[in-house]
Amino acid sequence: MVCYAPSSLSSAEILLPFLPLIALILAAFTTWILRGRAVRTQWAVSASFGILIWIVTMGLSTSFPASVSFSVWQPERLFQSPLQFSLDQTSWAYMYASSTVLLAMIFTASARQSVSPADVRAFWFLYTALAMIAMLAANLVTLTISWALMDFLTLIFFLRYAVRPEDVQRALIRTGIDMAGVLLLLAGASMNFQAGGDTSITTAFQSTTGVLLVILAALFRLGVLPLHFGIPTFEPLRRGMGTLLRLFPPAVSMILLTRLFGLGLPVETRNWLMFVGIVGVLIGGIRWVLEDYVIESRPYFVLTISSLAVLAGVAEWGIEGPRAAGVAMLLIGAALSLSEIHSPVHRVWPILGAVILVGMPWSIGGVLGASFGRLLHTGGNLPTIIAGAIGMTLLGLGAVHAVLEEEIQWPSAETLVRVMFDMGVALPVLVSVGLGIWLQPVPGLEGIIVFAISASLGLLLLFVLRRLPTDLVQSWQGTAGRFDPQYVYRVLWRPLRILARIARVTGSIFEGEGALLWMTVVIVFIILALGVG
Repeated sequence: MVCYAPSSLSSAEILLPFLPLIALILAAFTTWILRGRAVRTQWAVSASFGILIWIVTMGLSTSFPASVSFSVWQPERLFQSPLQFSLDQTSWAYMYASSTVLLAMIFTASARQSVSPADVRAFWFLYTALAMIAMLAANLVTLTISWALMDFLTLIFFLRYAVRPEDVQRALIRTGIDMAGVLLLLAGASMNFQAGGDTSITTAFQSTTGVLLVILAALFRLGVLPLHFGIPTFEPLRRGMGTLLRLFPPAVSMILLTRLFGLGLPVETRNWLMFVGIVGVLIGGIRWVLEDYVIESRPYFVLTISSLAVLAGVAEWGIEGPRAAGVAMLLIGAALSLSEIHSPVHRVWPILGAVILVGMPWSIGGVLGASFGRLLHTGGNLPTIIAGAIGMTLLGLGAVHAVLEEEIQWPSAETLVRVMFDMGVALPVLVSVGLGIWLQPVPGLEGIIVFAISASLGLLLLFVLRRLPTDLVQSWQGTAGRFDPQYVYRVLWRPLRILARIARVTGSIFEGEGALLWMTVVIVFIILALGVG
C-alpha cells in the first residue's frame, strides 16, 4: 500500500483523521468478543468506547486541514484514482455530530438493554465507522466504496432482523434505490473524467452532466428523489439502531451536497434544484407537522431538513447553510428520536430542540437561519427566502409532538440508568448549541430576524392547530397520506420479483446432473473459441 500525504505532515498527523475509525473497529471487535458476558458488562464496554470515540473526535478539531491518499491497487489506473481522505471543518463537524449521535444512543440504550444483543452493539460501531469513512472521503472513488459498504451492511442487518415479508420487500427496494445512487456516482465520475477532470469532490467538476448525476445520487439517498422512501421498522430497534439507520445514510449524502455547493454548481441546475427543494420542504414539512408520533414521522423530518439544505445551497452557493442543516439533522433528529417522556423534565429537551430548529441564535439552527437571513440583505430569490422560513417553522412545529407525548413509566428503577438516559437525550441538544457557537460566534441581525419570524409563525400555527377539530386534522392527514410512496413500492417490487423467479429457474438448471452437462458445453465453447483464435 502506498500512502501520499503533504510533506508538512508527520506520520502521527497522517494517522490522526483515522483515530476514531480505529477506535470504532476496535469497539466492534471487543463487543463481539464479549458477547457471552452479562448485559450490564456489554453496555459498560459500549459506553466506555462511545465516550472514548467522542473525545477523540472532538480532539480532531485542532488537527485540520489534513489530506491523505492511499493507493491500495497496483496499478492505479484500475480505478484511475487512489483512495483519498480529507479532514477539514466540514468533515469534522459531521464526524463530531455522528460520534455524538452514537454516544447518545448508547447512553439511552441503558433503558433498552434487553433488546440490544451483542451483534446489534457491534453493528453500532461498524456502521458509524463506515459513515465516518464516507464523511472523510475526498473523491468519488472513496465515496462510492463507502456508500456500497454501508448499503451492504444495512441489507445484511435488515435481512437478519426482518420477520414480515413486507419488511424483506422494503429492505430490497431500499437497497436497490441506494445502489442506484452508487451507480449514478460512478457514472458521474466517469463522465467528469472523460471531460478532462478527475474524481475529486474538492475541486470543480468539468462535466455538467457528470455533476448532475452526482447530485441525483445524493438526492436518491436523501429521499428527496424519490420522495421519503422509508426503511423497514423493527419494533425493538426503532429508537436505538433505527436512529442510526435513519440519520447516517442521509448525512453522508448531505456532506456530498455541502461540498458540491461549496464548489459552485452549473447555473443550469439552479432552477430545478430550487423546485426540488421547495416541493420537498412543503410535502415533508406538512407531513412532519400532521403526523402524531415523532418516531413514525422521521422520514418527513429528514426530507424537510434535506430540502432546506438544498435551498440554502442554491441560494448562497456556499457551504454554511447545507453544513448546518446536515449537522442539525443528525443532532436534533437524534434527540427527538431518542426522547421518551418519563418525567416532566424530559419535555425540556424537545422544547429546546424545537427552538433550535426554528433558528435560535448561538445554535446550529441559528447558522442555518442566518444563511437564509443573508438573502434579505443581498436581495436573494424571494421564493427561496419564504420557503426557507416556512420550512424552519414547520420543523420546529413538528418537533412539538415530542413535547406533547404521554408520560410513560421508567423501564428501570436504577438511578444509573435514569442518569444515563437523561444524559443521552440532552447531549445532542447541548452539542448543537456548542457547534453553533463554534461555527458562528456572533449571530448576525439577519439570522435573528429569521428566527423571530419563524418562531412567531410557529407559535401562531401551534395556537391554530390546537384549536382545530380533531376530525378536520384527521382529514388533512388522510389527504397528505395520498402522497405516500407505498404504491411506488408495489410497482417496483414486481420487476424485482420477476427477476428473482428468473434467478431461481436459472439456478435450477445448473443443479445436479444438469450442472455437469452445462459445464461440458461451456468447456467445448471455450476450446472452440481458442481454436478459432
